[in-house]
Amino acid sequence: MDNENNVDENFDNFTCSYCHYIDCECSRLEYNKDNNNIVKEQITIQTHDKKFHADDVGSISLLTSYYSQKNMNINIIRSRNQSLFETSDILVDVGFEYDPDNGRYDHHQNNYNEIFKENCIIPLSSIGMIWKHYGKELLLMYIDTIKDIIPKEINNNHEHITNIHNKVYFKIIQEIDAHVNGISSIKGGEIIFQENLHLSSIISSYNHTDVNNDEKQIQSFGRAVDFFGQIFEIKLNEIIRKYFDTILSNSLLNKIIEKIPSNQEYIIINVNIPGIFKCLNKLDPEYRFKFIIFNNCNEITIKTRTRKEDIFTPIVPLMKQDKLYEILGNKIDIGKSKTLDTAVKIVTLSLIVKNKTETIKSSYLKFSKYGLYTIVLGSLLLGRILYKSLEN
Repeated sequence: MDNENNVDENFDNFTCSYCHYIDCECSRLEYNKDNNNIVKEQITIQTHDKKFHADDVGSISLLTSYYSQKNMNINIIRSRNQSLFETSDILVDVGFEYDPDNGRYDHHQNNYNEIFKENCIIPLSSIGMIWKHYGKELLLMYIDTIKDIIPKEINNNHEHITNIHNKVYFKIIQEIDAHVNGISSIKGGEIIFQENLHLSSIISSYNHTDVNNDEKQIQSFGRAVDFFGQIFEIKLNEIIRKYFDTILSNSLLNKIIEKIPSNQEYIIINVNIPGIFKCLNKLDPEYRFKFIIFNNCNEITIKTRTRKEDIFTPIVPLMKQDKLYEILGNKIDIGKSKTLDTAVKIVTLSLIVKNKTETIKSSYLKFSKYGLYTIVLGSLLLGRILYKSLEN
C-alpha cells in the first residue's frame, strides 16, 4: 500500500517528456506504475509485404516520425495476414477500410472517393490519408524545433499551419496519390497537377529484384523509408521557410509601398526582401510599378518588371544605352548605376519614352480611325452625287 502511495506521488509530479505538462494524458501512457520507471508505449503498424510503393513507404515514414517524437516504440509489420489486423493499432494500405478514428488507412475498397479537401479531384492513397490526419500535428512538431527563427506572432497561428499543410500536400503528397491511383498529370491537353519530385518512380527502384524474398525486401523497404524521410524533411524545411519568408517579405514591402508617392512608377529597395517579384505581383497586380531599383552597398541595380503571361518582355524597357549616353553625357552600364540619382534618372527617362510612344501610337490610331470614317463617308456622298447625275 505504501509502495502504491509512493508511486502515485511520483506520478503526480511526473512531467511528460512530450508535452511538458505534469499529470497529462501523454504521461499516463509513458509512466509505468509497476516499476516506478518511465517506459515507452508500443504501437504496431501493419502494411503489406512484397512490392512496395511510395504511398506505403511514405506513410510508414510519416508515422514513424510522428510516434517517435511521441517517445513511443514502433513495431512495423509487413504482411497481408488478416489475422493480424485486429492486433495492429494502425493499418496502412491494407484492410480495405478507411476509418481514421480506428487507425484504418486503405484506399483499395470499392466506391472509394475520399479527397484531401473540397474541389480536389485526385482520390487519396494511404499517404494522402496519413497526411490529412497527422500532417498538422507533424507540422507543429517540426516548427517547434525551428521556432527560434520564426516570429512569435505567426509560429502558432492555426491559419498558417493550415496553409502549410495544404502546400505540403500539393507540392509533395498529391503526385503520389495520383500515381498510385493511376491518374495522369495531363488530361485533355491540360495539366491537372504538377509533378515536382517523381518520388513514386524513385521509391519503386528501391524494391529488390526478387520481391518475394522477404528478408531482402524488408531491408530494401527500410532503406526506402529512410530515403523518403530525408527528402521529405528537406522539402518540408524549404516549404516552411519560404512560406514564412513570404509573409515577412509581404509585410516589409507593403510598408515601403505605403510611403511611395501615388504618381511614382518605381520602387527603391534598400534592404533584402526574399521573393520580392512574387510579393510585388500580389501587392501590385495592376503593375503600377514598372521598375525596382536595388540600392545595395556596392552598386545600384535596376530590374524591369514583366507580366505573368509574358515573363520575357519588360512592361517598360530600359532606354537604349546609346540614348542614355547622349542625354546623361557619360557612359552608362544599362541596368546598373554608380549612384542612386543616376538610376532614378534612367528609369524616369525610360518611363517618359514609353509614355510618349504610347501617346503617339494612340493619336495615330485615332487619326487612322477617323480618317477611315472620312474616306468611307466621302465615298458614299460621291456615289450618291454620281447616282443622282445619272438619273437626270
